[in-house]
Amino acid sequence: MKTDRYHPRFYRRKMRASGLYGTEIAVKETDLSIFTDRPLNKEFVYERIREYRQHIEEYIRRDRRFLTALKPIAVELGGTKIVKEMAGAARKAGVGPMAAVAGAIAQSLGKDLLREGFREVIVENGGDIFLATRKVRTIGIY
Repeated sequence: MKTDRYHPRFYRRKMRASGLYGTEIAVKETDLSIFTDRPLNKEFVYERIREYRQHIEEYIRRDRRFLTALKPIAVELGGTKIVKEMAGAARKAGVGPMAAVAGAIAQSLGKDLLREGFREVIVENGGDIFLATRKVRTIGIY
């Protein structure tokens, strides 16, 4: 669900990735632009996004600080991989773990697509980018 704070991804109109298939997929606040070397199985992508979000949302229900902290926090040993990766990235940057949510989802999906046999993968999520490519690509920063 888009909130009143949602801002359209206007920069996507300028995105080009020659030789790749482009797809946009959104699940609640997760809004992705994905480029791959062959067409995506969209149901696989939706399933993965729902799983990542479920892990994050379940952890927030157990520890509300995960959602609101502005500084790094420790996570429980039972936290899932994506929760631990978010906390680790937040610790390196000196911010709260939710600052890492877009990048963590982009990276997790990108790695999943590589495991599925894709050779070229670009996942953009709100400006956070996962990129695995076999040719030189130009990335613009707004």
